[in-house]
Amino acid sequence: RGVHVDVFAIEPDDRASIKIDVIREVLASTGFKPFEGQRRVVLLRDADTLEPASQNALLKSLEEPPPGTVFILTTAVPGSLLPTVRSRCIRLRFSRLTVADVVRVLVDQHQFSEGDARDAAAFADGSVGQALALGSTDMGVLRETALLLLRQTASGLAVAPRLQAAAVVATEAPKKDRPRADVALVLQSLASMLRDIELLNSGVDRCALANPTLSDELRGLTRAFTGTRARDAFSAVDRAMMALERNAGTKVVSEWLALQI
Repeated sequence: RGVHVDVFAIEPDDRASIKIDVIREVLASTGFKPFEGQRRVVLLRDADTLEPASQNALLKSLEEPPPGTVFILTTAVPGSLLPTVRSRCIRLRFSRLTVADVVRVLVDQHQFSEGDARDAAAFADGSVGQALALGSTDMGVLRETALLLLRQTASGLAVAPRLQAAAVVATEAPKKDRPRADVALVLQSLASMLRDIELLNSGVDRCALANPTLSDELRGLTRAFTGTRARDAFSAVDRAMMALERNAGTKVVSEWLALQI
């Protein structure tokens, strides 16, 4: 059932924080021996959401855990934790899952169809949680949008087709702006396609691609995106994603990117 009497799994509340009252309650429970097992586990998911007071409340227990108790803190941004917390923890790094691994988990454990799983995995950056968070987003449409931008910029320096593609990236219907989060997903898909093109230029097998179902389309773009141009294009996508994170306008970012790649 995913529940065990000796496992305390703590997650952020609706306001994306873990408050000190929750930590105090958990710490009080660790004063007793485990009920069933030899050890008790306190799992703090998204530990970067611990409020400063919550982190400070943990310091003594992290330095000298109660007998039979193990604390596990997970986070994608360890630098956001207090130095006093980080110094009391052993850091274990986990690499991204492969696309095939994400697809397998989505199909076997979350009842995704094979096609939907592959679409989600291409946007998930190696994270099952990120794939699940996409929810009902139509990844197929966003991926086609990214592919259109590559096609329109591959053939030459003409400005008009580039700006036409940029308009498709920034809008999802006439006079309706595409949501910022969806534009970011288009750029993420674009980055994964550029990576795949580089892999194809290196002669790798199709199964290593993030977008294996697009291998024929991407293979047709390998001559256009190679060497310095491929690296510059990837760098431009990265800068565009950073600009979006800093709240730059989606239309401005899309047009700038279309002219850069």
